[in-house]
Amino acid sequence: MKALAVPGFFLLIIVFFGACSLFLSEQAVPEHCDPATLAANDFDSGGNVLRCGRKVLNLMDAMVFCLVCVISIDVSPAFGIEVKSEVGRYT
Repeated sequence: MKALAVPGFFLLIIVFFGACSLFLSEQAVPEHCDPATLAANDFDSGGNVLRCGRKVLNLMDAMVFCLVCVISIDVSPAFGIEVKSEVGRYT
């Protein structure tokens, strides 16, 4: 059990700093979509809106998303939490 203390500590540091940076970058994304202001480049090839409809509303959501992404090594929507910022997509 003691052997897992050091990797667990570094995992928590990575998740905490990742969650803080993700949360700060997501604050620039509008929470609600206004159809009048959407441009053609706000949609992906499947017709999904990319730059509005923020799902990361608090730091706990960001921490859960980062923890799931670090453990699963996959940046995809997790537990209904989806990132919309450029930083979040490249994390």
